[in-house]
This record gives sequence, structure tokens and C-alpha cells, in this order.
Amino acid sequence: MGKNKSNENPVYRLAKDHMEVEMMKPLKIDYVKVDDLYPNDYNPNTHTADSFDLLIKSLLYFGFTQPIVVHRETMRIVDGENRFRAASIIGYKMVPVVFVDFDEEKLKYATIMHNMARGHNNDEMMKRLTDYLDSHFDDDVEKVLLTNRKK
Repeated sequence: MGKNKSNENPVYRLAKDHMEVEMMKPLKIDYVKVDDLYPNDYNPNTHTADSFDLLIKSLLYFGFTQPIVVHRETMRIVDGENRFRAASIIGYKMVPVVFVDFDEEKLKYATIMHNMARGHNNDEMMKRLTDYLDSHFDDDVEKVLLTNRKK
């Protein structure tokens, strides 16, 4: 494989095709009141009742492990709207957020890209993982993951 003649990482070229690349900055997490945040009106992401229940269970079991991304000027959610809704249902008063100062175009792209970049489970690896959990721990995987519900 030939060397890249440019000093620039080729991954950045992919991103630069359409947008300016943000360089890595230290991540600052703030805590804000749930009532100060607003869902955006363009988020195409939805959950089934089961997956939303699993999100609520995950927040209760693990706490917040991913902050909500919020546009600083408008307090509108860019990414994490379902975590916000789950936190509201649970009754959390404060949630962790990362503020961004993107323009309107970048806000919309960020929402779409965050949603689309989540990925999907590899069925074979998921089966190995759930089998391991079932054989090494007391909790029933189907019960924990809410996969034993009747449809």
C-alpha cells in the first residue's frame, strides 16, 4: 500500500468534501436543568416502546454515560433527545450536556450524523455475548434486555 503523499490524514479528506473539519478540543461537560432544554423540531430518530423502555432502564442501571449535545444559544438538543425524554420521565432535574456553537446547517447535519452513526449489532457477536452473560451471571439476559416481552 502506498504512502499518502500529503501530511494530512486521509480520513479528514473524506469529511472535508462537504464540511469544515472540527479539530479535537477538550470535552467540557456541564449540568443543566432538564426544564431548560428543548427538543429540536427536525429530529428523525424514533424508538419503539421496547427500545425506549430499555433506554430508561439503561439510565437507571448505569446512569448517564453519554451527555446530551445542546446548541448553546437556543438550548435546543442536537443529539440525545431520547435520553432527554427518558431523563424527564425518570424525574431527573439535571442532566449532563456538551454545548456546541454550530450554525443551522451544521446543527441539522450533526443530528442526522449522530443518529445514523450508531451502528447495528452483529447477530453472531451478540449471541456469544448474551450466552456468556447467561452462563456467568445470575440475571436473565432476556429479562435485563427486555427481549422476553410478548409482542
